[in-house]
Amino acid sequence: MAIGRISGSVLKSNLTRNGADLAFETNLLYLDVTNDRVGIGTSEPSTTLHVNGNTTITGDLSLSGSFAPGQLTLSGNTLSTNTSNADLELSANGTGSVVVKNDVRTQYTNPNYIIREYVLFGTTNTAVETEIFIGGVSSSRIPVVNNSTMNYTVDITARRTDTPGYSAGYQLKGVVDNNSGTVADVGDVMEVMVAEDDAALAVDIGANDTHNALYINVTGTAGATYKWIAAVKTYEVIE
Repeated sequence: MAIGRISGSVLKSNLTRNGADLAFETNLLYLDVTNDRVGIGTSEPSTTLHVNGNTTITGDLSLSGSFAPGQLTLSGNTLSTNTSNADLELSANGTGSVVVKNDVRTQYTNPNYIIREYVLFGTTNTAVETEIFIGGVSSSRIPVVNNSTMNYTVDITARRTDTPGYSAGYQLKGVVDNNSGTVADVGDVMEVMVAEDDAALAVDIGANDTHNALYINVTGTAGATYKWIAAVKTYEVIE
């Protein structure tokens, strides 16, 4: 293939388009000077950069604005479908799992009705009542938002890890509300001790008015290491 070279005034006249488009090999690279667009693999770019074909990027890709790959749009921290009423499906490859960190929230069109799910965990090695937190992160509590009522269900599992043969499970259910910044229990908490190998273990849950939150406390035994996990589901009505 012959290679042609231009330089000097000829090169300048070719690069100074003055409103005229420039094409390389028809559509290999197309400069739409009129609309300030560049086309790769197309002679009719519809956006600032229009690539027709597969693209390989080595390194990071930073976006400012929306990203719409086919049937999806990613804008900020929102991923949505482009087809009306279409489902959004997350599918892991093979035996992999879809992993969601922190809380999960189901919010319908009306933001006043919300369902959330949380996972809290922690460790005890004394008989002192100990609060467990979302993701095991200290002070990360389940919020009870202003002017709301929360109905919650909790499943708690405990296992002793320094000596085998000690386990426990509990189920709790209750209601808390927040009225103008004051968080309180509504009635009593229902607690079911499903099973336990050590009767000295204990769990407690309720309103934390200081932090406008729901607390979960667990109590182990002295000299024994217990790991605890709590799966919480809340049903909230918000003014």
